[in-house]
Amino acid sequence: MTGPLAELPEGLLHTLSAVIPDFTLVGSFARDYRVHTIAGLPRVAQTLDVDIAILVPSMTDYRTQMKPFNGPHGTGIAFLINGIQVDVIPYGPQIAPQGIVETLEGVTLDVTGMNEAAAAAEQVPIGAATVKIPTLSSMIGLKLVAWAYRNHTTQKDARDLGPLITATYHGPSGEDLWTNHDAGMKWAYDDMLMGPYIAGRELASTWGQASLDRLNEILQPTGIAELSTQIARSPTTPSSVVAEQLKALRQGISQDT
Repeated sequence: MTGPLAELPEGLLHTLSAVIPDFTLVGSFARDYRVHTIAGLPRVAQTLDVDIAILVPSMTDYRTQMKPFNGPHGTGIAFLINGIQVDVIPYGPQIAPQGIVETLEGVTLDVTGMNEAAAAAEQVPIGAATVKIPTLSSMIGLKLVAWAYRNHTTQKDARDLGPLITATYHGPSGEDLWTNHDAGMKWAYDDMLMGPYIAGRELASTWGQASLDRLNEILQPTGIAELSTQIARSPTTPSSVVAEQLKALRQGISQDT
């Protein structure tokens, strides 16, 4: 298939849509859409696994809805669909009132912000199908949540956050910076800080207060120090610069002056 996400099998999308009419594409394919397809930056490490998120009222409803597929496997959300591993992430206020959902006994995921990300997602045509993909700012928010929840077991969220933050000042987002004179004056028209700040402002306008509080908690000084060091392990931007970008992002989220 050709188009925005050529590696994403269109047949898989049709199979998913037949059983799950409303899902949001998250994970590596959503990341690459924002970083590569839209911002024009190099692809991040490629994976053939697909991640989607679905709104459910209960885990019982989730399991009933997923019965047509082969699974679940592993952590309780992995299914083999059309020969491809698909992680189907459940979210919703009933199953995750504090942002944490238990997919198996003793196995949890932090889905803070998933509801807001899905609500503000862009409808993207892929072949004959249409898929919801979170905005760039929501992808950054979701990755911050994922990093905070599992950074002691994997570095992939920090690896993803670097290019997502860079995408805030490249492509259409980069072009739009120069029409935002308030941000320009605040950051002396430094695009590397304006981009993250504007992404934070977008999160402040689209995510609920409880989710924003979670992001602010993550982006405290100790979190910024740890995350900036992890992001800077890929040889692109020094950790000191990344730290300033994360501070700008937090200022946008918290609307600090």
